[in-house]
Amino acid sequence: MKISSIISAVGHAVLSLAAGHANAALSYTLTDLGTLGAPGASGAYSRAYGINAAGQIVGVSGTGGATPRELGFAWTSGNMTALPSLDANGVYGSIAYGINAAGTVAGSGYTTGAAAYHGIQWQAGVPTDLGQGGAFSVASAINGAGTLVGSEGNQATQWKNGVKTTLAGLGGSNSNAYAINDLGQVAGESLLAGDQASRAALWTNGVAVNLGTLAGGSYSAALGLNALGHVVGYGDKNNNQNFTYALQWKNGQVIELGGLGGSASTALAINAGDQIVGSAWTAGDAAEHATLWFGNSLLDLNTAVTGGLGGFAYLESATALNDAGQIVGYGKLTNGSTRAFLLTPVPEPETYALMMAGLGVLGLVARRRRT
Repeated sequence: MKISSIISAVGHAVLSLAAGHANAALSYTLTDLGTLGAPGASGAYSRAYGINAAGQIVGVSGTGGATPRELGFAWTSGNMTALPSLDANGVYGSIAYGINAAGTVAGSGYTTGAAAYHGIQWQAGVPTDLGQGGAFSVASAINGAGTLVGSEGNQATQWKNGVKTTLAGLGGSNSNAYAINDLGQVAGESLLAGDQASRAALWTNGVAVNLGTLAGGSYSAALGLNALGHVVGYGDKNNNQNFTYALQWKNGQVIELGGLGGSASTALAINAGDQIVGSAWTAGDAAEHATLWFGNSLLDLNTAVTGGLGGFAYLESATALNDAGQIVGYGKLTNGSTRAFLLTPVPEPETYALMMAGLGVLGLVARRRRT
């Protein structure tokens, strides 16, 4: 057996053992990330969409007040700051979707006078316009090497070292890229030939593979992937588009992750330990709740917060997480406004040690694959 196979097997074994401990007593502390609005500003809101290994968070905030603006933000150690937009007049704002370990941010926003809407890269807080001409573009994610992915002109697109590349899809006219890992694999969706159906897609070395659907499914989309190439997203089954299901694609299989009793669930992100976050509707579609899937377990994150939800009525969606298990997303406050949150795990000491050991081994596998 190759040494990389042995290392990988050991890493997965350690992570599986850690999962058994973690599922028994998983809990989190909750942090309200605030907004960019003035204290008490009417209509102010925020949503978090990305987090890196250092716990830096990005997203979007509406300032509310008399002259409301929507601005991308970066949050570090309790401080939320606005990311400058492409609008020279400072009127139109932006949204930030992802951040890598170096603090480089991927997102999108309006150009001066809202003449166009373009993908943006922020490096040290300075925005770079990724758009070309008048085409609509969005940068949805960024990896450790600084490669960004998203879409331009309704085509999945990659920006690497200043060079833009269109990623060929699955034969249809439209495609989108939503996530990229440090191996350069890209997850997204693409129309099939004839544009009658859409499928989750995984690009490896620029070549797209159709990931398929659940039995009888008419569509699927891939929204996140980890360092091992495990992909998550959503789709339907039995040609019933009234119900959508959180999915994972792993080892050639399409796996239904389950939900909270309602008609829909969506998986948005996955870390190296195969922890998956997203959202699911509760019974009777009463509310959408932030959800965690790990191993064979499913957890409504609203039930796992130490000390209660504070000013939140409920946590609505978990949008991203890092390998330490920190989770970000957004929820509804008791006054009805939307607010970004951070969940920080409170693990048993032995669980944390096991998790870190497993992630270290799997990281070694990933490095070997790149060399």
